[in-house]
Amino acid sequence: MKPSIQRRVLPVLLAAALLGGCGPQGGDPDLEFPQTGWEMNAEQVMEAWGATPEEVGSRTAAGRGTTFTLTDRVVFGAQAEQITFSFLNLKPGETGDLQQFDAEALAGQEVLVGVWVQYPAGTDAQAVTDALDTRYGDAALTELTVYPLFSALDTGAAAETLKADDTRKLWGSAPVASRLTDANTEFCRENWPLYRTELKTDADWDAFASQGRLVTIVCEQQQEGLSVWFNAYDLAVCNELTARQDA
Repeated sequence: MKPSIQRRVLPVLLAAALLGGCGPQGGDPDLEFPQTGWEMNAEQVMEAWGATPEEVGSRTAAGRGTTFTLTDRVVFGAQAEQITFSFLNLKPGETGDLQQFDAEALAGQEVLVGVWVQYPAGTDAQAVTDALDTRYGDAALTELTVYPLFSALDTGAAAETLKADDTRKLWGSAPVASRLTDANTEFCRENWPLYRTELKTDADWDAFASQGRLVTIVCEQQQEGLSVWFNAYDLAVCNELTARQDA
């Protein structure tokens, strides 16, 4: 039996709370979640979704990570049981060590890196996938290599190759390599391993640049219900490195 994306995502979101420009190329190359932009922080996303503090189901903030949830919202044409928004602050600070975090100096600089939508059992999966295709259809894939949301803590989480089938649909932005330029490729090659510690060799980088995508979407039907998982971690890394190089 293939592993459930729900079982894989939840530990990642919990770990994110403990972790303490790549320019657009037409259409929606960054596969943004409705009513949000990947550059938004937690407060901006809550405002965009019209969420009051009383409507936030739960909110955690520890170190570099922040998450909050909304319940009973309509998204992609169906009533979601819960939407979990995950944010990370990727600023290295003076130490250059992501495992250290100066909350006073770096507060409020987190960006949206992941969204997990959970639907109740019995949700019309076809209606949700149709809505996803309407919005992201040009980015639909039959196979997708999904890298973990982050790996700065060297958790050992490995990339996973998924294939689309009757219960799983996939979308992804263009490969990482296609979004780099002659001016920033070497800088990104040297600095991306700060955020992906598994990129230890040139071969690791080449595989990641050709197979990895800045944003991925996985929609999966399991016995416990339908889920949609957006992962924009590597877009956030790309934007952070581009801004740092241009500074």
